[in-house]
Amino acid sequence: PQGAPQRLPGDNRHIGLGVASHIQFLQDKGAISTEEMYRTFNCGIGMILVIPEEKTQDLLFQANAIGDRAYVIGTVRERKDGAEKVVLEGV
Repeated sequence: PQGAPQRLPGDNRHIGLGVASHIQFLQDKGAISTEEMYRTFNCGIGMILVIPEEKTQDLLFQANAIGDRAYVIGTVRERKDGAEKVVLEGV
């Protein structure tokens, strides 16, 4: 993610939120791989918050209590030398 230290890889889980039709259209017409779509576009995810793991459940509860949809879509962890910067799982 922009602003994240380069030594921390993203671990993004494709959690089946669905992809907006215009995003799917771009992928289909442009013959763009799923990995490239996630690298280039946010694929309709919207805003992403990076918070301490121990605050996750409270934030999810508060967001859902006011009618927002909130999901855990990944983790940030220390990256080993030579490892991928972002790892997509389930894509």
